[in-house]
Amino acid sequence: MMIFLAYFHSFILGCQIVAFICKNSPPMAPALYNILALGVGLGGSSAVTFLSFLCFNGLHQQEIIAIHSLLIMTFLLFNLPHYRRTYHQFHSNVFSLKAFNNCWRAWMVNLFFWGIFIFLTKIIYTLARSHPFGEWDAWALWNMKTKFLILGGSAWQNLFQLHWHTQPDYPLFLPFLNVWVHTISNAPLQKITIATSVVFTMLTGALLFIGLKKYIPPFIAGLASLILLTNRYYLFMATAQYADIVLGFYLLLSLIVLTITLREKNLSMAFLFGFISGLLMFIKNEGIILAVLLITLGVLHVSWGISPARDSYSKFVLKILSGFFLTGSLALAFKIFLAPANRDISLQTANLTFSLLSLEKCLIIGKAFYNALADPAWQYLWWFIIVMGAAGFKKYFIKETVVITFFFLIYALILFAIYITTVNFDLSWRLMRTTPRILLYLLPSLLFLSFYAHWRNNETP
Repeated sequence: MMIFLAYFHSFILGCQIVAFICKNSPPMAPALYNILALGVGLGGSSAVTFLSFLCFNGLHQQEIIAIHSLLIMTFLLFNLPHYRRTYHQFHSNVFSLKAFNNCWRAWMVNLFFWGIFIFLTKIIYTLARSHPFGEWDAWALWNMKTKFLILGGSAWQNLFQLHWHTQPDYPLFLPFLNVWVHTISNAPLQKITIATSVVFTMLTGALLFIGLKKYIPPFIAGLASLILLTNRYYLFMATAQYADIVLGFYLLLSLIVLTITLREKNLSMAFLFGFISGLLMFIKNEGIILAVLLITLGVLHVSWGISPARDSYSKFVLKILSGFFLTGSLALAFKIFLAPANRDISLQTANLTFSLLSLEKCLIIGKAFYNALADPAWQYLWWFIIVMGAAGFKKYFIKETVVITFFFLIYALILFAIYITTVNFDLSWRLMRTTPRILLYLLPSLLFLSFYAHWRNNETP
């Protein structure tokens, strides 16, 4: 129970941050607000824990809790006028018979799917407990580093001297988040890592439902979420304690907030888009690529797609970049001052790209991804997505969907370039270990794009 008290503390922090950012925006759907607040809050808790390690040189539990409490109280004071205004609107809407008549069908749909999500949570938790230590490389990459942070005292930076197979240059969003949960709960690390993997697995499924039903029929949105949360291999990989499920959640959240920004021309959501994209950089090295690509495409689309007669696109660009630099600076500080150099990406390997480019390597990469997509463990889910893409090809290149489509196309080319320059690993072995995890963090967002492109309404002017 104390473990979930830590998540609740993060949720309260996220509520205050989101309320502060969105206080001048139209009211948000409660379910979307709660998921957004929990995502922002968990990111905030990881960031606060990281900064406390830099300031106090190690784990100091009382200081971490004090900083969290101080941030919550500070934002609460700033938000009090906003809460007074929204209370009267909430009171008049909730206790209005007309509002009830207009919303009862939507409430029934929500209750139906939330009931299913609660039922699935128990099943997924049981599945996660069946492999309590996760996969071996997840333990080496993330859980071992969490132990260094908890037990290392002032020598915590020794984790950057670990064997390079443990990727000591990887950002530490997940370890610092688990340290925060340990700070509140003092629970064994094994229980914390299981709980964190289950929380992000369920959050991703719930977010897919909530993000889609804002723009497509609720039952279709629920179907997309259930397709994700009932796929056995997805659930196994998501609860294997990799950071990829965390990356998948924040990638999906970034795309949904970007979609809202582009459709509703909302400055507050533009800032949140940048804020959440910046968090991607602190999760994994791949998150840095994802974030920079997302921000670049988002800024370009905003610059071309917003009419200066109605809104100044420069305001949107400034909001996006402000949010991005606020959270992205965590990863920059980590990479510049703490992390060792990456052995896989360097100017030398970049210069060797053309000499490394060979038909044999291309065939190995293509075959590996084909085998990963066609793996029966996915229950033919990837073929379903490919068929949807082929059936509605033109729908993926209209209005705001074109940004997300180009994002995935360009990212696929970047992945190809990364694999083609592999020099420190056997290429076949690296593909075998990494392709399932790549598919894991891309799957929720590709489902969002597929269902959104086919069933989106036409509210965009």
